[in-house]
Amino acid sequence: MSRQVSLGDREYAAGHMAKKGDTVAQLTLAQRMERLLRTYFQACNDADARAIAACFTPEAAHYFPHHAGRTTKLIGAATIGSKFARVVQEQGVFWTVDQLLSDVDRYSAALEWTRFKAPLIIKGII
Repeated sequence: MSRQVSLGDREYAAGHMAKKGDTVAQLTLAQRMERLLRTYFQACNDADARAIAACFTPEAAHYFPHHAGRTTKLIGAATIGSKFARVVQEQGVFWTVDQLLSDVDRYSAALEWTRFKAPLIIKGII
């Protein structure tokens, strides 16, 4: 069941993003971009559907890859959050952030990640 992400969810994500002694508003744009991406990956590893969803706009689309070359299109922040949380809980997968580059002028970032699920280790870039 899909739902809209509320302001409360955004505040929930901001709470996950904040480190002791700082606020998201005090960070540079590059730091905020990195914090959001790392928060998203940590929320995925924690199987926290609400925190995952809070990293997306309500109408977001995510293409979830499968090993057989298939892709599932997930629509909506809540759907994305619940899918990733379920995958982590059922399959015991986790991800690391290996490298992150941001271009604040273009408001874009590239991230290299590794996914671990015995016996496979998969590397990717977003």
